[in-house]
Amino acid sequence: MRKRTLTFQQIADSRFNENQDTLNHIIERIFHDLFHLPGLTVKAKGVYELEFKGKEPSKQWRVNFYVDKDRRVTWNKVMEIINKIKAPFYKFI
Repeated sequence: MRKRTLTFQQIADSRFNENQDTLNHIIERIFHDLFHLPGLTVKAKGVYELEFKGKEPSKQWRVNFYVDKDRRVTWNKVMEIINKIKAPFYKFI
């Protein structure tokens, strides 16, 4: 059976009074809350900032996550933990 990697992105947005510290807190919580699950590898990669100009200028801070697991835990359990922090759009690659 082919191994799948779960990917998702977390975003902090200045329009919602969020900033890079908000994103850093989300990253820390995801790592902390997933740490106890057996057979899980979690990587956060590509923290970057986007700036939007126009009538309502704003900034976003984003990070991409990659999660691999073995059979000791279900994807549903992994997603349940992440969703309690901040629910993203998930994709398997």
